[in-house]
Amino acid sequence: MSTARPLQLLAQDEEDLGVLSAALQDAVAKIGDISYEAAARRLTLTFNRFRWEAGAAGDAAAGERDSPRNDAKVDDLENALASARAETAALRDELEGVRAERDRLERDNA
Repeated sequence: MSTARPLQLLAQDEEDLGVLSAALQDAVAKIGDISYEAAARRLTLTFNRFRWEAGAAGDAAAGERDSPRNDAKVDDLENALASARAETAALRDELEGVRAERDRLERDNA
């Protein structure tokens, strides 16, 4: 694994946000890695991102991520997400059925 230092960026205006957007393309963050300091009006986010700049430098670790990736865990999470989406779709269908029955009963009692 490379010993490259983490990339630290600061956005102070709208133009800086464009730079951040490009640098953080496809980055991921955990909710626990987001903090806001109200007194300083500072939002801090920590991301896991693909290090494009390592590849541009011809580094042997080109394409390496800033932190290790556990593929088995990612697969488990993707499977859990797919399952949750299927369950959500089933619940949405059930809700539509309940709403349709409610509307029918309201029409019959009107």
